[in-house]
Amino acid sequence: GDATSIQGGRNGIAPDALENVAMVHTGEKGHVALMFSPDYGEKKLRMYIGKKGFKTDGTSCGACTTEKDFLARNGLAFGSWFYLQASLPTGGGTQTGSFGTN
Repeated sequence: GDATSIQGGRNGIAPDALENVAMVHTGEKGHVALMFSPDYGEKKLRMYIGKKGFKTDGTSCGACTTEKDFLARNGLAFGSWFYLQASLPTGGGTQTGSFGTN
């Protein structure tokens, strides 16, 4: 399929050049958390926190039972982005930092 036809880019997950994506356990059922490692371009480690059951405009999709509600049902249509506020580690090292909204 054509990825550009998927609803969700504005507040959800838009197509981008990524090296790896990993799910982060949130400990709750109302949100999903994904960590994105950049491949090139913007070299910031990103975390996406999505609200399950919400459409791209932030309104509830109720039970989200239709096929077109797949992204909303799984928290991939509406959420927030957070960016690592430090440089990515190199050469197998470690780096400390926090996540912010820019």
